[in-house]
Formats: sequence, C-alpha cells, structure tokens
Amino acid sequence: MSAGFRSVTELAVCIALLCVCVSSAPGSPQAQTRQGEPAPPAPEDVVVDRRPETLRVVTYNVLVAFGNYKVGDPYHPGSERKQRIATWLASQEPDVVALQEMNGYTAEQLAEEATAWGHTHALMLKESGYPTALTSRWPIEVLDRVLDGMHHGVMRCRTGGVDYIVVHLWPYKEEDRRMHEVGEALRLAEQSHAAGRPVVILGDFNALSPQDLPMLSATGEQELARWRWDLEDPEVSYTDMFQAVADAGYRDANAGHWPDEMQMHEPRVDFVFLSPELADAVTDARWVYSPEMIRRSDHLPIVVDLDVLPLDATPSDD
Repeated sequence: MSAGFRSVTELAVCIALLCVCVSSAPGSPQAQTRQGEPAPPAPEDVVVDRRPETLRVVTYNVLVAFGNYKVGDPYHPGSERKQRIATWLASQEPDVVALQEMNGYTAEQLAEEATAWGHTHALMLKESGYPTALTSRWPIEVLDRVLDGMHHGVMRCRTGGVDYIVVHLWPYKEEDRRMHEVGEALRLAEQSHAAGRPVVILGDFNALSPQDLPMLSATGEQELARWRWDLEDPEVSYTDMFQAVADAGYRDANAGHWPDEMQMHEPRVDFVFLSPELADAVTDARWVYSPEMIRRSDHLPIVVDLDVLPLDATPSDD
C-alpha cells in the first residue's frame, strides 16, 4: 500500500471520488441523458448577453399589419402580402427583426408567426394603435417602453448582447414633435451606450435624410413631390433631426454601402443607426427595392450585416 494512504478505507474513498469526476466529465457517458442524447443546455436566458460573431438585422414597416389596403393600387391583398413578406424574411435568415405597424397583433400571435423566419422570441411595444415589435433568434429583454407624450411610442430591448431602440416617429408637420420623439430614443440609447452596450436605433423615422436627396431618381422626385405638402420646408426639412442623431454619435448603416450611381425610385424614411463600434463592423447594408417589393408595403425593408467578433464579448451590466 502506498505510504500516501493511511488505510484501505481512505484509498477506496479516493478511488470512488476519482470515478465520479471522470464519469461526469464532458463527453463521458454519464454526461448524457438516459436515452443517450446530450445533456440539456444551460437555461436560454443566458443568451441575452451572448454576442454572436456575425449579425444580420432587418427593419420593416409592413403596412397596417397586412390588412387589405389599396389592393391592386398598388398593393397585393393583405393575406398575400403577409405570406410574401414572411417568405422573404425567411430567405434573409435574419438574427433580429424590427417591425412597425403591427396593428391588431398580440405578442403571442407574433411569436407564433415569427417561427416562419426562424425566430422563437417576440415582443411588442403595445397591443393597440400602431405597435412596433422585435423578433429574435435569442431571448429578448424589454428595458423600456415609452408611450407618454409619444405618437406611437419607443421601445428599448436587449437581445444577443446588443441593445435595440425601435422607433416609429411622428409622421406629420410640427417637426418639434418628431424632434421630441427622436430625443427620447437618443436618451434611451445613451443609457445603454454609457453602460458599455452597443446600440442599434432602427425603424420608421418618417423623415427624409438630406444625404439621400441627391440619389433620388426622376421617379423618386415625383414621389417626394407628393409629400411636400406635409413638409415645413422641403429643402431643409428633417435636417435638425438627422443632425441630432449624428451629433449623438450614431451613423446610418447604409452610408458607404450604396451601389455605384445609386438611384432611389422611392424616398427612404426607414433607417438603421448604429453606435460607433457597430458602425465600424458593418460588412453590408441593403435598402431592398424592386417593383415587387413596393406591392408588399409602402415602406421598403433594410438589411444590415455586421461582423461583431471584434467587439468586447462581455458588455457591462446596467
């Protein structure tokens, strides 16, 4: 007997403990279920802070929740729009999707339908009026819902280690109303970014970026002319709002990713703005226009791809 053990009993205990440690090690038969399947993963709520290596984000205003609206002039019937949009979203394989105008939906209904594009998690700003919503591959935590003093409201959520501010801003004159609402979005974004969180502000801004105006085609100019009755000043309208976003450090994801000699046949009012570290991680951004897409909604979706591996993998807590 080794001099390291004072009795047979002590040796037996040590051998038993060693067997337990080996049999419970990863990959050992005892680390599997009785049916031979791998042991269940850790609770899924830990994924809220697990940042992926790549990220695809989509924002889409789906037009009165797929209702029958101006059918044939130019839109498909509501049920057809709904199916085509769901099929398109599935084809994009997004990680996170922000939706606007989810009128009449409940969170449960949206969660069920979001499985069509591979998402098992969904949350809504509200279940009345013109709600915004967020769906994700990962669990979602709602940090704030701001409704008071807002036309539609703004929601701050966290999923996949990134904070999302989903907006649907004031659509009419009185630009001070729009400035107030974007100010609320920026206030929430600052809370996240000050805590070390990367931030995405996205949705329907109901505003025209001065950077887009030179890219409007003749058709785009005609479409813009239809809106001008609703602008305080057609030449400078919305500049203050976009300047406020830029001054806060957020950048348009599409900037620098337009095709050469881009021609916009529709004015763009939907945007994805990114905090600096995310803006530097964009690998592609697309504002998806086609004659078919304009039959699905009066808004066109934006798809943004990011390589977020260089980011700090452990965001600080609020």
